[in-house]
Amino acid sequence: MLLHVSLTLFSLARIYIALLILFASQFSSFWFWKQRLNERAYGRPSIKWLN
Repeated sequence: MLLHVSLTLFSLARIYIALLILFASQFSSFWFWKQRLNERAYGRPSIKWLN
């Protein structure tokens, strides 16, 4: 019984970690493309920091 509970918790934790990794990769790629669009719009990324 205890082994079954630990296996269930392990599988749930593995799904949770996979979702976190997926969300982090999606968010970082979104942030990367937003930075690229800002560079294309302003020419240089340093202008964004000056404003």
